[in-house]
Amino acid sequence: MRRLQSVLLAGLFAASLSTVFSDPSAATVFASATLSTKLATLNPYTATAGAGISSVGVVRSAGGKITAITGVPSGLFVLNTVIAITDPAAAPIAGLQITQSNKAGAFALAGGHIGGQMPMSGFNKVCLFSQCDNATTPPPANLVVPITVVGSGGSVSASTLVEITAIGAPWTTGTAAVGTVSIKGFAKNITNTASASKVDIRLVTPIFISTNIGASAVVPAFSTLEFTPEPGIALGFGAAITTLLALGRQRMRKS
Repeated sequence: MRRLQSVLLAGLFAASLSTVFSDPSAATVFASATLSTKLATLNPYTATAGAGISSVGVVRSAGGKITAITGVPSGLFVLNTVIAITDPAAAPIAGLQITQSNKAGAFALAGGHIGGQMPMSGFNKVCLFSQCDNATTPPPANLVVPITVVGSGGSVSASTLVEITAIGAPWTTGTAAVGTVSIKGFAKNITNTASASKVDIRLVTPIFISTNIGASAVVPAFSTLEFTPEPGIALGFGAAITTLLALGRQRMRKS
């Protein structure tokens, strides 16, 4: 009889767990997020999410399928840095000055992929022929790339020392392409075994940059947005079940 009661108690809490993880309204909080941008053949530069990551969640349906990413706040990613470029293959690009942050974003399932808008604000300056922070010999030409269309869509042009146009698009877990160059996103199923050691969601967006400088007539760029879910949800439920089962056994022994 005691064994039967233990089995029934375990079955009851297992059913409760199944309900939680198949509830379409259930959400998992993310443990970390990273925004990366790769310009042409240069190494990517990244910004890790600030304290606001605690408000970002993923809504999933039965079986762990992701249906939405909610609560992405403005200013989650902030980057203000100068990068020297020394790779001869990147010539005439000699440096980058990056001043950018994100606006609020929202992503939902449509057409088989998670996607939506998270616009960027600020600018990226591409320094040609000398580094951005070179005080004695400042760059003879700069490309000031307006990034307001990144992650949202549309096109924007700017005229400084050169003419430049940037074309952006919304974020997607599908494939983003600029010409023949592409990068893939993904959204893995989030289950009760989600681990903080791996990235489970990657959204991507293409950035098409064109200028009137022959060597940089087309500068393909991409941004990626990666989320890692918070682990330990199932562990918490598992510990609770173990504790309750132990209490149930103790009570049955006393009776």
